[in-house]
Amino acid sequence: MIHGCYANKDGNLRVIDTGSGGACDAKKETPLNWNQKGPTGARGPTGPTGTSHGYYSYGGLLSFTVLGGTFATVGSLTGLPAGTYIVTARGLVEDLPNDQEAECKLVTGGSDAQETLVDTFAVGSPRLPFTLSAAATLSGPGSIETECDSNDGGGFASALDVSMTAVAVDAVN
Repeated sequence: MIHGCYANKDGNLRVIDTGSGGACDAKKETPLNWNQKGPTGARGPTGPTGTSHGYYSYGGLLSFTVLGGTFATVGSLTGLPAGTYIVTARGLVEDLPNDQEAECKLVTGGSDAQETLVDTFAVGSPRLPFTLSAAATLSGPGSIETECDSNDGGGFASALDVSMTAVAVDAVN
């Protein structure tokens, strides 16, 4: 408990230690005490959700999609609620005999969010990793897909080992 004295004449306030004999002058001051429990106030509005929500999909190493001249869905996160997400997709592009180019992209609500070119011929490797990341906003419930295509006309190119992660966030700064 904190004790004080309010000067009736000029409104000055002083703190006193009543345990050491301090007291107010009853003719000039009004005693005050702090830390007294008052009535309970009205309940405030509910605040924003404090937890983030994560979504994950993994097709598996043995799950592969043959790539041709048009984009094919190689991974997806479905049933996502409306909101803003930080999305990452990773996987492998394989083109064993032909050493061609492949292109992979993240698609949100029908729009390309980010894409990358995987050139197995330039690197000299038949299997190369790709990683995509982007911020994406869904105005309503929906999905986010990873799509890939290849200029390989022989049907040898494929995408495999694709995983996707989306974390719901309040905002992207």
